[in-house]
Amino acid sequence: GMGNINLIRRMVSKNKRRFEEDGFSLDLTYVTPQIIAMGFPSDGVEGSFRNNVKDVYRFFETRHPDSYLIINLCSERIYDPSIFHNRVEFWPFDDHQPPPFEMMRPICTRIQAYLEEKDDNVVAIHCKAGKGRTGVVTVALLLQLGICGTADEALSCYGQCRTVDGEGVTVKSQRRYCRYFAQNLCMVRPMVQVSITQINIINPPAGYSHAMCRLAGPGFGKEGVLQGSVSSQKHPGTGLPQLVIDGCDLMIRGDVHFKLIATKAAGMFRGETEESLCSAWFHTSFLPDNGVQCFSVDELDGGPIKDKARRVFSKSFAVEIHTKLAHKKERRVHHPASGIVEEVMCDQQPQGGSLNCGSDRPQRGSTGSVQESSGSEGLERAVSWHSDVPSKGEVGLETEDDELLHDEEAVAAMLQGQLSPRTVSSLRKSPKGSLAAATGRAMMLFAFDPAPEDGQEQQSDRGFLRVDVNDIVVIFKKCEDGWCLGMHKGEVGWFPYHYCVQLTDSAMGMRAAGSEVLEATLAAQTRAMEI
Repeated sequence: GMGNINLIRRMVSKNKRRFEEDGFSLDLTYVTPQIIAMGFPSDGVEGSFRNNVKDVYRFFETRHPDSYLIINLCSERIYDPSIFHNRVEFWPFDDHQPPPFEMMRPICTRIQAYLEEKDDNVVAIHCKAGKGRTGVVTVALLLQLGICGTADEALSCYGQCRTVDGEGVTVKSQRRYCRYFAQNLCMVRPMVQVSITQINIINPPAGYSHAMCRLAGPGFGKEGVLQGSVSSQKHPGTGLPQLVIDGCDLMIRGDVHFKLIATKAAGMFRGETEESLCSAWFHTSFLPDNGVQCFSVDELDGGPIKDKARRVFSKSFAVEIHTKLAHKKERRVHHPASGIVEEVMCDQQPQGGSLNCGSDRPQRGSTGSVQESSGSEGLERAVSWHSDVPSKGEVGLETEDDELLHDEEAVAAMLQGQLSPRTVSSLRKSPKGSLAAATGRAMMLFAFDPAPEDGQEQQSDRGFLRVDVNDIVVIFKKCEDGWCLGMHKGEVGWFPYHYCVQLTDSAMGMRAAGSEVLEATLAAQTRAMEI
């Protein structure tokens, strides 16, 4: 009966508070009268033990008709936004991870603008469980709106409102990014590029003889693998044993994810085994002035979180990442509302404010007060700082991609060659909304490479387009539901339009007929599938 279903829903919700009024039983909480945290609106079998999408729709149409905006943070799943009258925006990032730091303020700025349109407007933020990723964005929003003054206060407020035990945001890297956001509130800081010189694993668990560190991030575009072995010397600061990875020269910038993998010595009945010890996300613009990022055992994700009794990881276990400022600089475009600017801009005087960072080798973590620019004006200025990217009105035709824009037949041939029947089927099932021709090019401000949900197919097979920071993408369609259909390096797929800025107002030689070419191609391949 209904009583048993509600009991199962409470069990699935675990420690999260539920909304149980007016006949509703939802995994949903009012953090403030205008900010709602909730679980994913589900259908089918899952809808019987999670938030049923029909119940969620009835909740908003009953309590907040024409006055709600839903923010979907899931990278692993989507739903048709027309269910909620297209009042849904997608700002996806992966589970158990923080969002790209430069995306945090734009999300909050967008939500703040919506809440300020009408006094009775509300925003509902959700990921899959409606706890971790939802909590990071909610905490940042509480800070942005001035409801809370510090990161710890905002984390505590969210934890108490969303859960019965105060355990809201528990992933250490997500909590770290909440503190980054608070440190940079109403300020900007330069993007700092560094090279890793050494990694120390202090007082590692017994039996480990070698260590390897994998580092990856959208800011430097590839995965680096650093290896090391047991040092004969004790750690100079603590006198404890350590594993040392030295001789490093990997340049990193922006959001960085490191994963520590150690080799356990062979036992009597088995050989050496590799085990993942711990991991963490950090941002290079928030590194300490001495260049050493130290993570204590209580600041690491993975094994240390599960080992609450400290049977494996001692209280003195720590990881030190030693860095030096990189001499080689790569210039990138940043969202004007992100709170991050390029180091090379520190000597310039942005219109409407000043940024005092000294030389082209700024002190780590230095900040400057700037009147922020937003919208197209700020973005045009940001693009103009990137010497390799044409700003609006500047059309370069040197590359093969640019020539493609001026040849509709070439576009059609490319689409025919790249769109497999399975991909076409996925695109047909992807969210559409009201389509409007939006031809031209766009630059990606954030990387989009969503990880598949457990047991699901890869995202490329679901019609998504993998792109990196500052990639130039050809746009065929822009949808009112928050998605763009575009092409990069011959691959065609969907990506969130919040992640990019369109570089041209018109179709740089690729007229509105380009959209007709795409529709004709999709229709032809769909008919071929049905034969």
